[in-house]
Amino acid sequence: MTNIKERGYSYQNSYSELFWKFPQFLLKNKKYKSMKDSSKIAYMLFKDKISLALTNNWIDEDGMIYLIFQQKDLMEMLNCYQGKVKSTLDELEKYGLLEVLRGGFDAKAGKNIANKYYLLQPELEKEDLYLSTNTTDETLDKTGYAEIAHRETNAETLDNSGYAEIARRKKMSETLDKTGYAEIAQVKDNIYINNSLDTLDTKDTNNEQMRQRTLLDQFHEVQEQTFLNKSSLKYIALFSNTIQEAHEKVGTIIRAKNKAEKEYNTVLLGEDYQEEIEKCLRRVQHKITTDSTIKSPQGLFYKSFYNLFVECVLEKENIKNRNNSKNSEITLHNWIEN
Repeated sequence: MTNIKERGYSYQNSYSELFWKFPQFLLKNKKYKSMKDSSKIAYMLFKDKISLALTNNWIDEDGMIYLIFQQKDLMEMLNCYQGKVKSTLDELEKYGLLEVLRGGFDAKAGKNIANKYYLLQPELEKEDLYLSTNTTDETLDKTGYAEIAHRETNAETLDNSGYAEIARRKKMSETLDKTGYAEIAQVKDNIYINNSLDTLDTKDTNNEQMRQRTLLDQFHEVQEQTFLNKSSLKYIALFSNTIQEAHEKVGTIIRAKNKAEKEYNTVLLGEDYQEEIEKCLRRVQHKITTDSTIKSPQGLFYKSFYNLFVECVLEKENIKNRNNSKNSEITLHNWIEN
């Protein structure tokens, strides 16, 4: 027990050892070192979220990773006001480190589509290959570059609160030197890099995933205003990452049915086509899951069900026409006999 207390890891130790990797090109490259400190820190935090993007399957049809943030998430993560968030994102776009695909309002879906934030790699040249063994210590050289991390006095230590100490305000801060290089760790913008500001960290992500899975497990039990049977609802929930995605799929099926009914001026009883709906659902989901060449899974999902309901309408019309034809023949036959 003595060894445990003296040498074991407590939760305080583990928490205080969490850190971010700061890309060196933001300090060294002649193009990017003139960026504001807040923009550099934002790039670092965004890069850390790539693992979250993979977990949430935020990957487009070309295999490129993107991030999804609400405005409030960015404000909390960067610990700044809305105007500061906008200027930070604008600067990252200006320097070619971020590209934003704005979603806007989808009239067909009747909802706002979230923006997609694509983090871009820097444009580097041969002279930017500074990650060699000769520059590991990054000590102050004759040109006057700020000393990033001296092994003894300027190391990045951890204070008692557990915050990663990028630069102490006094002796260990990288202040603006005579050459005009931006000071990297002046806490002038109140951007403290700590886990309390990281609203989308691993722990929160796991908790959110558990909540989503619980809601999805109950999805088939709470859907009352739909013609889909429980088997189809369970299948939809199984292949959905969030409860919102499951609701969107149900809505897509309903919209496809409504469009087919409107175009052919008829009404389909969804309960009469449960087998066909379930077969279509399994077929299209298998296609989306296994075929990496599909550019628009949502489009394929909608088109598949629209085509299904058109077939159902045509089948209904054929049956109706056959019945009318039989009735006409019977009437004619009776009329001739008389």
